[in-house]
Amino acid sequence: MRGVVLGSGLFVMAQLAGACATGTTDADVGADDDDGGETTGDIASSSVGRMPMTASQSGAGGASTTVSTGSMTSTTGGMGGATTTTTASTTTTTTTAASTTTGGCTPVDVVSDGGYEQGVSTPAWALSSITFGSPVCDVAGCGMGGGTGPRSGTFWAWFGGTGASSEIATASQTFVIPTGGMATLDFWLEIPVCDSVLDIFEVTMDGQLIYATDGADLACGTVGYQLESIDVSAFADGGQHTLQFKGDTVALFFGATNFMVDDVALIACQ
Repeated sequence: MRGVVLGSGLFVMAQLAGACATGTTDADVGADDDDGGETTGDIASSSVGRMPMTASQSGAGGASTTVSTGSMTSTTGGMGGATTTTTASTTTTTTTAASTTTGGCTPVDVVSDGGYEQGVSTPAWALSSITFGSPVCDVAGCGMGGGTGPRSGTFWAWFGGTGASSEIATASQTFVIPTGGMATLDFWLEIPVCDSVLDIFEVTMDGQLIYATDGADLACGTVGYQLESIDVSAFADGGQHTLQFKGDTVALFFGATNFMVDDVALIACQ
């Protein structure tokens, strides 16, 4: 598994000092222990960024957009302060998870719209981005950032994407995880370009860190999604829990870091 589970382990100052001392922007640190030799090794900082979204997609001037979980209507800021209201389709997208539970239980995916196929303002997720309004993208609105775009369907979530300024984006969803034993969070991650170790991608459950990686991951520069599977059985208690994906990038060397996420599923016993 790329990244760090139950802890970030970034060692930011030491790694940054090494990068500055050599005068390079290569990602020289990080680990990938499940990609089967598919990573490309070191990759120089890249400026492959995300295209600004149009006013009809996310609002002018990079205004922040927040979509409340469970709402069927989302509102985004338009040009000149105008307000555009878009009613999302009630069609749900079912993602086939890569892992299943065992032990005689009935597996159920508790994540709604795990492929973000209801669009840039999908009502299934609470979304925010200080630069783009929403982390959810399609190729026409955002470009591909040196990667493959969506892993499946039309939309995916893109965290990072600019070398001009810092960017913070989140996608979160609250759901009930049934009591019943095993539960596994699956998501697909692609990191086609990286700028520096200071660029961070984190996954939390109820604010508790369950996965983290950064712009020094050896997977930087690898085109193609890799599966990340995390055991979240400790949260299978019949209560509500909030899953959040967060990207925090700073453009230290004026290049983009792109963390791409698609096809999220949380499979639990029902």
